[in-house]
Amino acid sequence: MLKRDKNGLLQILEELDFDIGQFEALEENMDDSYAFVIKLKESPLKFWARNNPSSFTEYDCAYIMFGPEYSRTEYRPQNNWFDNIYDVYNEFREWLLNHVKLYLEELSAPDLWSNQSDNPQAAFGMSEYEDFTMFTNEERVELEDAVRRFRYRIQETFEPTQDEFALIDSKLNYLLESADRLNKFEWKSVLLSTLIGIATTMSLDASSGRTLLYIAKQVFTEAVKLIQ
Repeated sequence: MLKRDKNGLLQILEELDFDIGQFEALEENMDDSYAFVIKLKESPLKFWARNNPSSFTEYDCAYIMFGPEYSRTEYRPQNNWFDNIYDVYNEFREWLLNHVKLYLEELSAPDLWSNQSDNPQAAFGMSEYEDFTMFTNEERVELEDAVRRFRYRIQETFEPTQDEFALIDSKLNYLLESADRLNKFEWKSVLLSTLIGIATTMSLDASSGRTLLYIAKQVFTEAVKLIQ
């Protein structure tokens, strides 16, 4: 592969704000042909491009997809060659955005369901006491204030984007509305799923996920004593 074409792949990594140190480049034999290979370190994901044996400017390419079996694509174009390096670059971008990015997000996402017993509320240190009573009017007022403060703390701590905050706001509104129709035990499960949804929306890593849980425990304990 020509150096200028290799350099173009590196530039794409930089343009898309990937950490170049997470990748390695090498030459390997792929399907009986030498290929320029870019691997995501410590993962099964890789992308490769092969030259037409009779031309330095014609390529095909393939990659390993993020999925349960980490299967590989067919060569693109099939049974032919790209005569423009930018076609290879487009395939490389697709691999980065639709596979590498999702893989990295999955690695960094907190597992809020981990270390739980049969009681899903255990992840948040909630009381195991099953309170099936409905919220009183006074408690709903306190809960509304708690949700408002929680919303502010999320903005202040994590600085979500406008699109992320719109999704978070929708989840918090649903959480608040559910207190009108659910008892306290049922509402705890909605709180759990809401926090998982918020963490996923912002692609929080494990450390940030713990921070989110701490803030939630602090805010909602003060409000309605649901979390012990």
